[in-house]
Amino acid sequence: MQIKRIEAGSVFDGLLTAVVVSSLIAMGMALIYLVSRTGLPIDHLSILKALSVSLFVVNAPAWVIVHHGLKRMMSSIQAEYATVLLGILLSLALIGWLLPTATILLIPIFFVGGVTCWINCTQWWGQHQTSYLMICFSTLFGLWIGASVWSQGNLTPFIWEKILDQTVHSETLFHTSITNMLRYYQVPSTGLDGLPKLQYHYGSHLLFAAVSKLLNTSSLNFYQLGYPVIFFPLLSVSLINAVTQLRQVFCRRKVTKSVGFGKLFWIISVVWLIGVLPTPLLYKLGMPPLLFFSESYCVVMSFSLLLFSIIAARLQSKISIKQPSSIVSLFVLLFFILCIGLIKISHLYFFVLTSWYYVIRTRQKSAWLLATLVVLSIGSWFVYREVLLLDHAGGFWLFFYFTQIITLKWLPVWLIIGLGSTWAYLIFVLLRNKHYTQNSWLDLELVGWVTFIGILPPVLFNLGPNANYFVDATRWLSFILILSQTQTLESLIKNRLVVTGSWFAYTAVRIGTLLVLAIFGGSFLFNFSAPFEKMYKDRNQALIVTAETNRQAILQKLKYLGETTHLPKTALYMAESSPFWHDQAPCSDSGLLVTGLSGYSLLEGMPNQKCNYRKYAYSLYEQRPKTLSINNLSELCQYAQNRGFAKVIVFTIIDQTIECQ
Repeated sequence: MQIKRIEAGSVFDGLLTAVVVSSLIAMGMALIYLVSRTGLPIDHLSILKALSVSLFVVNAPAWVIVHHGLKRMMSSIQAEYATVLLGILLSLALIGWLLPTATILLIPIFFVGGVTCWINCTQWWGQHQTSYLMICFSTLFGLWIGASVWSQGNLTPFIWEKILDQTVHSETLFHTSITNMLRYYQVPSTGLDGLPKLQYHYGSHLLFAAVSKLLNTSSLNFYQLGYPVIFFPLLSVSLINAVTQLRQVFCRRKVTKSVGFGKLFWIISVVWLIGVLPTPLLYKLGMPPLLFFSESYCVVMSFSLLLFSIIAARLQSKISIKQPSSIVSLFVLLFFILCIGLIKISHLYFFVLTSWYYVIRTRQKSAWLLATLVVLSIGSWFVYREVLLLDHAGGFWLFFYFTQIITLKWLPVWLIIGLGSTWAYLIFVLLRNKHYTQNSWLDLELVGWVTFIGILPPVLFNLGPNANYFVDATRWLSFILILSQTQTLESLIKNRLVVTGSWFAYTAVRIGTLLVLAIFGGSFLFNFSAPFEKMYKDRNQALIVTAETNRQAILQKLKYLGETTHLPKTALYMAESSPFWHDQAPCSDSGLLVTGLSGYSLLEGMPNQKCNYRKYAYSLYEQRPKTLSINNLSELCQYAQNRGFAKVIVFTIIDQTIECQ
């Protein structure tokens, strides 16, 4: 098949760069997962399936656009890519829910389609832009992202070994349990004693349940392997795509050619993501690496950036809202924005308030646009009520963030470093607008507005650790806006707007640069190497893991239940006398281990009534003594039927299960 020629410097360049870089990141992540399992059992098929889907999701939209452009409908290549990518993700989720048996046909399609589209996109990109240095660094960056994700504790390639030696993180079990209950019972719950509905931002769990069904893999395995390999490359391509769209917005001429990337773009990207400040300091300042901790945050960032590309393109093109196609697309955007609220309510909060600010600030008078914002605001309230977890609703607490998260003694440092991205963008805009005439201050206003509304909820309410998600938004916005204007920043440096141009000033800048590298270079190298070191230690620990025979047999049985065909409307009962419970600490999260491994809802699997019921939504369950017994199966079945189950698997001895109906 003859490869289509792409004109040098075409508008496809930025898109193809994003696709190639993100594909290399996916391969780097799959590679480090594979290498880390050396000496341990390796599920090669699961790795291949995750990588195939990742390559397909990232590359297929670009392949479609190059061959069959949709510019009759959209105003830019980046908006087209975001639209097709959202359509593919929605299609995969729907197929996973409605046609899970189609996986035997779809996996080969993902593999062939993903590899073919990746080869084509790489060849198109390589016609004019081949950079072996970028290829090497992208792959290395993928290795680092993989190490960072799998060294934080929540996710790990050694999940089974950590389960055996009882060091698995409770967050992993909590989120896997919610995904399992959605996957098999279509109810957001942890399933410890029936299926009481959990008010939580379960959008990512719903998506993971659908995709894990599509890949025919357990939810636990998908969290450890499928989610990182698929969604971090998705975040990468969404980020570069959004930046490329914004580069066209800030460009001071009509864009008919590529607005390319320079070295400064990649330097800022790598330094920002890896970081130059010591990790302990970041925790003191309430700036933990949220992307590597929170699956929902990574997913919502990807979706938000894709929607951001579409919205920026529409604003730039000034398409009439009165056109029927525009009205339809507006309500489709509305639907996806509300879906974002189910994934992370903080991002819906920013979308709503920033939209209102933009409309009021620019004096938009379109009745359709105002009506859409009213609908969005009303819909957001219902989404908020759906996801408001009582354990997170701490109520009014003035200056909570300053007194409980970062503490007052660190407040002066936080005002400088925590808001550093806002100050940096302020300085950049002042220099930019001094050099270029007829510049708008609207982008700086938006950064200031997002900073203000991001700090407001954590200052007024007890949001617990969730406060960090609000404050983190302004850093990302400033980062994206600076990335979109690196060409302007380069011209400012070249034109010596920052320094006077004298020999003394030039030398001072050189010395200052060396001092900065000396001070922060060590932290950067530590931040880069620490995840690899942690993974190496985890691997060595996994190699020596042993487990007591009876406990391991029970865990294997639970794992087998989670990997085989799930019986509908069926609950699982493990008697309180079971050896499994006695091997666990009295207030451990052993119930979540059962629901996370088996995929079945438990009966009376809640913790002891003397345990702390404020964590992991335990407050949904009644604090009372356990009364069920395997000696009274009729009472057990009646208890199950009262909770909507038709059958019960009674887990008695190791090699036997009894079904009562």
